[in-house]
Amino acid sequence: MILSIQNLSILFDNKAIINNFNLNVNENEKVAIKGVSGKGKTSLFNAILGFIIPDSGIIKLYNKELNAENINFFRKNIAWLPQQIEFVSTVKEFTELPSSFLANKSHKNEKLTIQYLLKTFLLDEKILENTMQKVSGGEKQRLGLINALMLNRKLLLLDEPISSLDSCSKNAVLDYLFSQTELTIVSTSHDNEWTARCDRVVEI
Repeated sequence: MILSIQNLSILFDNKAIINNFNLNVNENEKVAIKGVSGKGKTSLFNAILGFIIPDSGIIKLYNKELNAENINFFRKNIAWLPQQIEFVSTVKEFTELPSSFLANKSHKNEKLTIQYLLKTFLLDEKILENTMQKVSGGEKQRLGLINALMLNRKLLLLDEPISSLDSCSKNAVLDYLFSQTELTIVSTSHDNEWTARCDRVVEI
């Protein structure tokens, strides 16, 4: 088992947005988290990454419990695609940023290149010359996904990864991600094509 969440509760203003949530994810599984807006899907990811502290519950990655001592272990072993990507730079600088951090040097995937993933996700290589402010929401999603994949981590947390994609781009992303049998993916999505390809759909 790669990820275990036991009796997780998160409260905002004394109101539970996540209440006694449980989830076990096996290696190489593709799991979708579904729920209406405001049910805490993004907060769940923020808790797994240690950005917020849950009110109760236990989160484990490779049987290591999330706490102040292990938070870097979690972040070094998880690649995260947030729903909103706001970054002031050129696209080239954005795609190079993750590999510039010392913690990511040992995770670099020598078999993947940014150029290969750009082509796979139907992005012209000339996009690297643009600023992030000039690319569309769908292009930002695919660029963020490229960054996540280049980190070569076995667990991906993807928050609504295809919400801004057109049909062709969506199919390119779906075909690639769900052909990568070595990847474990935990995602949030309202897209029926995405959830249909997942091994499980979990209501939150």
